[in-house]
Amino acid sequence: MNYTKNYHLPQWDETDRIMRTDFNQMCAGLEDGLTTAQAAANAAQQTADAAAVLPYVIGTYTGTGADLSIDVGFRPRFLIISGIKEVDPKAFVNVINTQQISGRFYQRPYE
Repeated sequence: MNYTKNYHLPQWDETDRIMRTDFNQMCAGLEDGLTTAQAAANAAQQTADAAAVLPYVIGTYTGTGADLSIDVGFRPRFLIISGIKEVDPKAFVNVINTQQISGRFYQRPYE
């Protein structure tokens, strides 16, 4: 008897005797594989569903040099700040785990 390359499923030749135990083993392996795949798909779907209801904020801001508080209404899990180093290579960003971020925000240098 030959077997498939990826899943080791039996491939009977014309002269092979088909045995009930071989067939039952193949079906049990399929059942286990499908059950595992379905459990992984369900877990991934639950993760995606939970992420879909998380709050998020997208925005832009160019500072004026004055202190400013920005209240996003929830505690962010992460914050992405981009584009600062391209404009001012000496700039730095300090992010704290809080619901509100205060400070002197970036102000583009006068040309």
